[in-house]
Formats: sequence, C-alpha cells, structure tokens
Amino acid sequence: MLGGDARTFGLLVSSAGAGSLLASVFLASHRSIDRLARRVGRRLGRAAILAGAAVVAFALNDVTALAYPILMVLGFSVVLVAAGANTLLQSWVRDDMRGRVMAIFSMAFLGIAPLGHLAMGSLTHAVGIRPAFLLFGALAVGAGLVHRQRVRRVGQDG
Repeated sequence: MLGGDARTFGLLVSSAGAGSLLASVFLASHRSIDRLARRVGRRLGRAAILAGAAVVAFALNDVTALAYPILMVLGFSVVLVAAGANTLLQSWVRDDMRGRVMAIFSMAFLGIAPLGHLAMGSLTHAVGIRPAFLLFGALAVGAGLVHRQRVRRVGQDG
C-alpha cells in the first residue's frame, strides 16, 4: 500500500507497538480497580470507534510519514479495548464464576480472530486491500457506536 521496504514495515509495526505500550502504561497507572472501571468503562466505546477510524485513515492514506501516527493510535486503541475489557470483566464477575466467564470470554475473543482473518483475507482477495480495510474499519466504528449507545441506555436504566 505504501510502497516501502522491510525498514518501512518494521517502523510501521513499531509504531503500533508504541501505541500498545502507551495503552498498557495508561491502564497500569490506575491505582484502584474502581477508578479503572469508571475511567476505562466509559472509554471502551470511544476506543473502538477510534480504532475503526484509524483503520479507515490507514486505508485512505498514501503518505508513509502519516501512517506511523495512525498505527500508533490504532495500537493504543486496540490494547485499550482488549485489555480494558478483560480487566473490567474480571473485576465485575463474582469470584465463583470468574473462571467460567473468562473461559468463555477467552474462547470468544481468541476464537473469533481466525474467522476475522479468513474474512479479511477473502474480502481483500475479492475487492483489494483498501476497500477491505475501509469496510472493516467502518464495522469497528459501528460496533463502537452500538456499544456507546447501550452503555448510555444501561446508565439511564440503572
């Protein structure tokens, strides 16, 4: 997509890794699980929207220098969603149910990835990489919007 070489690829992957590291530091900086639940719980939907927007921006981008910060944002957002959801789920579930719930979460979270990769590969083969990225980015934005709406509704009901 960007016409780079192995060095470019290494820098792109490193940019995503730097964003992931920043998200890890952000999550680890919370001193209590209650504070983490309040701050991260509200931000999960925004992070999913931001991840989808970063994928869309990456798909539309032709400038290598802009791809680095885009992937940094993507890495940050993905780790915030994944690790934040995992942490919140473990903190909210009763002790006697935690193992069962986490087994289901892990199976769903890790088990769905190969299906997503298969779908992305098939779609990329059929329509090209940019349209596939655009579609999957738009789907992530949509999922984040649905999540935010449901969180707001639960907050109004509860």
